[in-house]
Amino acid sequence: MPILCLVTDVEAAGGDSHRLADIVAEAVGGGVNMVQVRARGMGDDEYCDLIRLVSGAVDGAALVVANAGGRDRLPPVEAVDGYHLPESEAGKVPRLLDDVPPGTVVGASAHSVHSALAAATAGADYVILGTLFATASHPGVELQGLPLVRSVTAQLRVPVLGIGGIASGTAAAVIRAGASGVAVIRAVAAAPDPCDAAGELSQIIQSAWADARES
Repeated sequence: MPILCLVTDVEAAGGDSHRLADIVAEAVGGGVNMVQVRARGMGDDEYCDLIRLVSGAVDGAALVVANAGGRDRLPPVEAVDGYHLPESEAGKVPRLLDDVPPGTVVGASAHSVHSALAAATAGADYVILGTLFATASHPGVELQGLPLVRSVTAQLRVPVLGIGGIASGTAAAVIRAGASGVAVIRAVAAAPDPCDAAGELSQIIQSAWADARES
């Protein structure tokens, strides 16, 4: 703690999986300590290839595979630390936990207090909560903001990561609202220097985390 999670975006890497792996390596070097591999529209085989490529770039950061519940099979990739489900599939957490080795984490996305509590009750090890602020990834969605973070973290014992429009100007407030970390996409992946961008965010959330622990 705190967690700085990079959610991968192949488009931010110009559609180049190898460039994406380079971005991951740079981001981890700057302070990212969790990487969620997400690539919508890919077939299972192509997705597994992407995960293998990214797994060689995480260098000690936790590697989590997204949307595993909606695929025909779990990617048979060694060194995967966990799996992440969308809000609509959070009910699959117990079944997924039965299918993975002991110690594998399973997380879920949530967009409300109800769905966050449901995910935690189902056995999710962590929740990614949003959309908090305006973001190009989900234009036009209802923004939840910091009140949602406060409401959820007051009721959950599992780590909660804020997502959606997280940047250097908003990250500290999310931590102060009770989150255990933040998840970002373009704030790091589309930055001119992913290492520097990750480093700045890491310092911001670590400072906010320390202040919150002291208060």
